[in-house]
Amino acid sequence: MARKTHSPASHHQKLARFKLRYAFISISIATWIMAMVLPSLLMAQTPVSNQEIQALVQNLKNDPRGPYKDIRWFCEDGSIIPPKEKCPEPGGQQRARYKDEVARLQKSNHLFFGQILATTPLEDVWDARNYNSRLKQYQMEKYLRANDDGWIMRKGQYYRGAIQIEDESAWGIDFLSHLVTQDQVIKSQYFLLRQAIKDVPHRNDDNHTLSVRALSKTLSDSYPDFMQLRIKIHGQPDATDIQSVQSFYENHRNKLTVDQRSQMETLISDMQLLYQPIDVARLREITKNLPSEASITISLNIYLDELKAASSSGQVISTAEKLAQIRNEILTVKSKKGRLALLDLSNALEDIFLRSASSWKTGTLGETMEKICFMGMAAFGTGLIEAWEWDHISPVLTSYEREEMELLALNDYLNTARSMIEWGTGMINGVYRDVINQYTAFEPLAYSFQDDKIRSSILLPLGETVSQLGDFLAKHAQLTNKVLSLSNQSTLRGLNPGIAKGELVVVDGDVP
Repeated sequence: MARKTHSPASHHQKLARFKLRYAFISISIATWIMAMVLPSLLMAQTPVSNQEIQALVQNLKNDPRGPYKDIRWFCEDGSIIPPKEKCPEPGGQQRARYKDEVARLQKSNHLFFGQILATTPLEDVWDARNYNSRLKQYQMEKYLRANDDGWIMRKGQYYRGAIQIEDESAWGIDFLSHLVTQDQVIKSQYFLLRQAIKDVPHRNDDNHTLSVRALSKTLSDSYPDFMQLRIKIHGQPDATDIQSVQSFYENHRNKLTVDQRSQMETLISDMQLLYQPIDVARLREITKNLPSEASITISLNIYLDELKAASSSGQVISTAEKLAQIRNEILTVKSKKGRLALLDLSNALEDIFLRSASSWKTGTLGETMEKICFMGMAAFGTGLIEAWEWDHISPVLTSYEREEMELLALNDYLNTARSMIEWGTGMINGVYRDVINQYTAFEPLAYSFQDDKIRSSILLPLGETVSQLGDFLAKHAQLTNKVLSLSNQSTLRGLNPGIAKGELVVVDGDVP
């Protein structure tokens, strides 16, 4: 029998048919995989509606575990095991896991409820690609918890073992140390960095200013007679508020519920801590982390030596100078511990500045202008205005030193001071507006976050002092506003000359 042979062309044809069949099988398998996986991917990426989020928030408020599902060990090797077991190697951390619906929100809406910092990657919380959204959400939730009886943690705050404060503080030190080593973060995001240092746990200090504002709001909401005191505490806070609240408590004690009494006592205690005499020893402890030979360290130690003996005006001036010096010279300190200490000091000095500014009652035009000047310096030192903005306006603000000044120059001074307020407000708005809008869509209380930031900053006393200057100029230039019985009328600005008749509509939220 003759042997059958295959031509080269026949061999190539079989090889082509095999490749075609293999490709078809591969495509089929890939199609099957996509059919199985794609629905779950789409489900994870489809944003949850604001109505659903609002309903979830209400459910979490009433849940004994809040946003958390259970407690687990998070081990160094990446494994997650039940709380009664042990990690295969030392170094694990015990904390809560998020509820499934809370974890889904992180992927679908980039919303992070009940954030536990420990075990979370540092860069995830900084969240640079999303304009630091996750960090700002952490700050927003802290505000909501303080002002809404725990918010989503109303009952979950009693869930034992969910959060370990020592682990949170250790993580906070690592996180903030990581940030302060980045020169560009200090240069371009100084305001946000200082705010983060106020809110991220890393020391034993409490934010008594936030607590006082939150408790006064809670009390006025549940007991309307307290509203006048709340307005005073939020609008013109000073040490005299302690006696006012104590007197109110004595006169209304029998009408208050048990919870209201407890809140009132906590409010008085926090106010006493807020307005207690300056603790220089505590500030010196922080300076121990600074290089002893550095010029900023020497300057701060001289400042602390003279602080208690200084008058209110002296404290305002020297503290503003130190706030500005810290911002200007922080990059000359190379250690992360030293930089973090400087920013901790900056926040502590801001509290001293606010207290001293409320005590400095100006008696002359020159004093009022001098106070505005150093308030502007403090606004720069706390990050509310940019360095180039301060460089631009400081020659105008230091003109208070002249013996004589024309009315036109005074008006220019006033407009410059008003610009500082607008720039500072714009800084807060620019940094936090995205998260405020996101949260306000399902939690209306979030809209007041910006107002709280403004009122707890240098902008509040700055606005009052600028208004005093405006009243002085209006009086001597014989220019007055008469709008109802409103106070601070010199701050009113007309939209355009003339009159208009029509319906006045107040629009909630942002106007496009």
